[in-house]
Amino acid sequence: RDAVKGTYFKTLPPVLMLHLQRFDWDSDTNSRVKICERLAFPSEILPPLVAALLAAGRPPETKKAEPGPTDTHPGYTLEAVLVHVGAASAGHYFAYIRAGEKWAEFNDEVVSFVEEEKVLAASGCDPTAGAVSK
Repeated sequence: RDAVKGTYFKTLPPVLMLHLQRFDWDSDTNSRVKICERLAFPSEILPPLVAALLAAGRPPETKKAEPGPTDTHPGYTLEAVLVHVGAASAGHYFAYIRAGEKWAEFNDEVVSFVEEEKVLAASGCDPTAGAVSK
């Protein structure tokens, strides 16, 4: 029988930080690889979507035992994105951070303003640097 691993939330905090594991072990090459699959994310998660996310993925046996999510959560606004460029064994990190209504890219000592579209399109994937599609 296949195993299923997952996490679900009963409630959500006022500030939500998600760190996604974007590396895996490749048993064919006996090495770590970077998962190079585009992960889309919105700039806002409005209250109805928060309620849907709370309900999604719950094991059937918990859906009846716990009260359902409500639309009372204020939602979330994307404030920062951390990007890793390179392979699983080496690379470089930089960040996009919201500065009021603008977005700034912090890349070592270079700070520049960028459009929100660039932030939302960020993936850090470069198949030539040892990343793989899964």
